[in-house]
Amino acid sequence: MVFKPFPKDEGLLSVYNGEKFDVESAYTHYTELQKLASAGVVGVSVSECKAESLNVIDDNDPFDGHSSIDFKDLPAKEILKKAKMLKAKAQLRGWLYIR
Repeated sequence: MVFKPFPKDEGLLSVYNGEKFDVESAYTHYTELQKLASAGVVGVSVSECKAESLNVIDDNDPFDGHSSIDFKDLPAKEILKKAKMLKAKAQLRGWLYIR
């Protein structure tokens, strides 16, 4: 599910900082430089994350423009609930980029 961190993420969901990447550049970076599959780009804002009591960390690691949505220390049910809320917000906005 989009916006739900995998166990390997250790509670930090990797995202792109929209102030450093436009949506097409984020897609290209993800698919061509990181060699990962993607159907397109959806997004949520920092304020939408904060509304769900989720902090956004501009960590710039492993690349400049990398951020993380912090789900650490939340019980599994709460992670799923918050991920669904972020997904709903992204769905209202619609696809930001599709190739």
